[in-house]
Amino acid sequence: MRNRHITGAVGASAALAAAAATFLMAPPAHAALVTYCSGTAENVTVPGDLVVRSGQSCTLTDVNVKGTVRVAKDANLVAQGGEFTGRVTVQASGYLDLTGASLGENVVSAAGYGVYLDSTKVAGNYTGRTVDGAADPGFFFLVGSQQSGNVTVSTGETLIENSTVGGNVASTDGAYTDVYNSVLSKNLTVTGNTDGGVVCASEVYGDARYDGNGKGLQIGGSGDLATCDGANFFGKNLTVSNTDGQAVVSDNIIAGKLSGTGNDPAPVGEGNRARGGVEGQFVDLAAPDASRAPSTSRMLRSETSDSVAQTAPAQTERLTEAKSSAKDRRAEATAEAKAAGKAF
Repeated sequence: MRNRHITGAVGASAALAAAAATFLMAPPAHAALVTYCSGTAENVTVPGDLVVRSGQSCTLTDVNVKGTVRVAKDANLVAQGGEFTGRVTVQASGYLDLTGASLGENVVSAAGYGVYLDSTKVAGNYTGRTVDGAADPGFFFLVGSQQSGNVTVSTGETLIENSTVGGNVASTDGAYTDVYNSVLSKNLTVTGNTDGGVVCASEVYGDARYDGNGKGLQIGGSGDLATCDGANFFGKNLTVSNTDGQAVVSDNIIAGKLSGTGNDPAPVGEGNRARGGVEGQFVDLAAPDASRAPSTSRMLRSETSDSVAQTAPAQTERLTEAKSSAKDRRAEATAEAKAAGKAF
């Protein structure tokens, strides 16, 4: 039974003595059970914590983990199905890829390569952050999933697609933050994203605030970043300020105010209804230039889900590239785990 090391309390009973013949036991009486995974496993329950060691790959199918999960530096964890009871942590350049799973607590990525959650339920919060000198800017893709808590990111790429988020979404100093066909129950805050962001065919029930983003924004309608045929609904205020690039704000129903200043060039848009009134640069908004519709966007489907309808909005080349990177890392991890054999 390879690659299985469980550390637990050592007692004097005959049962524990027999277990020691199968599992590697460590002496601290208070230590939790730890299973190290390198390779493949299916249809089992890990009674304690699960660790994927640095540089190794682990693939799981319908495996339940009762403790915490740690994906170490340069490691990979790819899982289909299963329940993960404890906190999940991804370390520098590590990769987490879950499909059809259930997570009971928070997920944290500290300078990880990326986190891809497809058709997955997350009971806690997601936090993604970079660190000085990190090799990867990181990404967080939430696809066809349910996130009960907050999403807080300061990493490269953030995509929320065909998903629901019960808490606040806050993206700071990343590359871009794109929201497609999703429901955000609370506030959406996007600040300092170098490549701006998109909101398409989505509902945001808290305040939405964009500030200091680069290369433009696409909040409804069609423009340089995306083509969107669906309207957005904002349950409170929508504020767009200090955008360095073209901000297009079209086809939005806003229960509060539509406002913003400091955008250069001035924002454009049409078809907005702001029941709380319009202020700042959004008074007498000019219509967008029809010639600015993106020429490189194309219909995408998630590699692991067929949930995207044929009428879904076209997405930009940057998302095509990002999803391709995730697909490549997933395939590489799966091949490495298969080559390693049975984990436990």
